[in-house]
Amino acid sequence: MKTDCDARVFSPRLGRKRLAARLFLLATLVWLVFSVGRARVLLLNGQHIAAQSAPFSRDYFVGKRGAPLLTYLVLGDSTAAGWGAGQLKRTYPYQVAQAVAARGFRVRVVNVAVGGARLGDVHQNQLGALQRVRPDLITLSVGANDATHFTSPEDYARELRAVVAALQSSTAKQILMADTPDMYQAPALPLPLAIATNGRARRLNVALTEALRGSKIRRVELYDNGKLIYRHNPDFYAADLFHPSGAGYGVWARLFIGKLE
Repeated sequence: MKTDCDARVFSPRLGRKRLAARLFLLATLVWLVFSVGRARVLLLNGQHIAAQSAPFSRDYFVGKRGAPLLTYLVLGDSTAAGWGAGQLKRTYPYQVAQAVAARGFRVRVVNVAVGGARLGDVHQNQLGALQRVRPDLITLSVGANDATHFTSPEDYARELRAVVAALQSSTAKQILMADTPDMYQAPALPLPLAIATNGRARRLNVALTEALRGSKIRRVELYDNGKLIYRHNPDFYAADLFHPSGAGYGVWARLFIGKLE
C-alpha cells in the first residue's frame, strides 16, 4: 500500500516542477557558455582592431600645399583615435580635416587621443599638447570609458571644469566637444550593463551641460543625434560591436562638421 508520502514523491505536479527546474538550469548554463564565448570573441576582435588602428598617422596634412596652414588638435579616447574605422581616411578627425581643407586651408592634424582614455586621462596626459601644438581647431570626444568604469558625476564634473578652463585659454578659435554617446546602443554590452552604463552616460552629459554653459566650446550631440542603432544598420559597428565602424564614424563626422563655423 502507498503512503501519503509516496503519493507526494511521485505526484505529476512535483515531476513537472523538477523538469522545469532542470530545463531552467540547462538554459542558464547554455546562456552562460554562449555569453562567455561571445565575450571572448569580441575581446579578441577588439585587440585586433586596436592593432589595426595603431599604425594610423598621428601627425599628417590634409589639403593643398601652399594654402594657409591651420593646425587641428584631436583629443580623446579610442573613438578620437579612430579604432574600428579600418582606414585613417574613415576616422572622424580625417573627415573633419577634409571639410576644413575644402574651405581653402592646408590642415595639419595632430592626434594625441589614446584608446581607453577617460576624461581624467585627457586632463592629465593630453592637455600638454595645447602649448606644444598651439592649435587653431580642437575636437574632443571622451566619456564612453567614464560610463563603463562608472566614474562618479562629481569627479567627472571636477575634471570637466579643469579641461574646459584649459581649452578656453588655448589658442584655438574653434573648439568642439562631443558628449557621451548612447551606451545602450552598443551591442557588445549585455543588457543589464548597457542599461547601467547608459544611465551613467546621461548623468555625465548633465554635468557637461553645466560645464559648457557660457563657454566658447561647441557641443557635438552624439547622444541625441549620433545614435548608432545596430538593428537599423549593423554596419555602424566594428567587429568588436563596441567601436563605430567607418560607416559609424561617418555619422559622427557629419555632426562635428555641422558644428564648424
